[in-house]
Amino acid sequence: MSTALKLSKLELWPTVVWGCELPDHVSHNATMIEALEQERLRDPAGPPERSNPNDWQSRKSLQDLPAFRPLMELVVQLVMGPIQQHYRWDTRDRTPKIECFGNFNGPGGFHRLHNHAGSLVSGVYYCHVPENCGNIRLHNPHKLMQVNVEPPLMGDAGNAASVFYTSIQPQVGRMYLFPGWLAHEVEPNRSNAERVSIAFNVSLAPKGAASGIRSGDAQSGASSSGKRLSRRERRARRGETS
Repeated sequence: MSTALKLSKLELWPTVVWGCELPDHVSHNATMIEALEQERLRDPAGPPERSNPNDWQSRKSLQDLPAFRPLMELVVQLVMGPIQQHYRWDTRDRTPKIECFGNFNGPGGFHRLHNHAGSLVSGVYYCHVPENCGNIRLHNPHKLMQVNVEPPLMGDAGNAASVFYTSIQPQVGRMYLFPGWLAHEVEPNRSNAERVSIAFNVSLAPKGAASGIRSGDAQSGASSSGKRLSRRERRARRGETS
């Protein structure tokens, strides 16, 4: 008579990627894209060091602008809610500190492999994603797996089982959050229009430190010359037609 085996399972060092949709993202996206366009007019060069070397990236200060407040509030809600509960962080004497920056990736634009050192949780939100504008690749942190020869994967395994990386197709209105140390890159934009995304980093600072979400009256919209792009000009830049 056979005896049933009692098999235990211990998952060590799992890497969790969280996904969420921003409520009412259509109207929020229009507001955020307009604010990003004005930031690009005000600071066309952008920061000297960035992961998309051939395209534009904003400074890490969008969290101070009203246009991005709904997104920032949702990010903090997720980090201090389900993500904190998952990792069981002791946040009693901590407050979230967030920084946020935008990206315009034109045809051929990409983000080279990088991580966000010093960030507890990092992520990306998608405002405008033309077809074939490039997936985000999250690289397997367990590098020793790559020296093994593994058998082929079954058809239903999905690319999360890949030894090297997981590829996620961007969707308008959706964000992904992951550990800041997780290496990632973005494939080249194969479309004829700009891809617009917003990246963010969250850390937990001692209480009393600035949270990065302020109640001031910072405004986005005017360039140093006071010129605003028309709606037609903004749509043309993103490769949209009227």
